[in-house]
Amino acid sequence: MRNYGLEDKAVLLICCTVISLMRPLAVWHVVPVLAVVIAAGLVTFLEDIRHKFAIIVLFAAVSLIYPPIYTFIPIMLYSFYDNKRLIQSAILLIPIAAAFDAAQPIWLATVVLSVVSLMLKNRTSIHEKLREHYLSLLDTTREMSREIKEQHNEAVRS
Repeated sequence: MRNYGLEDKAVLLICCTVISLMRPLAVWHVVPVLAVVIAAGLVTFLEDIRHKFAIIVLFAAVSLIYPPIYTFIPIMLYSFYDNKRLIQSAILLIPIAAAFDAAQPIWLATVVLSVVSLMLKNRTSIHEKLREHYLSLLDTTREMSREIKEQHNEAVRS
């Protein structure tokens, strides 16, 4: 099964990395990239919502302490957000609000990319639901076709 979320996250990672490169390069510049890859991977593959939420809170806290990480919040939003977790996802907006500087292109780009990531997540969720429905209909159609063929063969034998 094709995972569109993985493609979306890869594009978001590239965009967030480009945004973070707008800062002066430092020795520790790779830390935010590694942190978000690990955190987003854990949020994606862990089953328990409490563990996922703990990772989100930890990521938001680290973003407040080490500001270069906040440029990667769009990936975390994409990883954690769904319609059921709107309030919990808002915790990730705290570091963005704390770094508020409308004149700074990094802040503005992060806000815009956060909105784009939420739109991508909604699109991907809708696509996955439609795909599941299509596969269910396909299975039902195949089963009905098999039953009709059996009934036809039985009628021919009679």
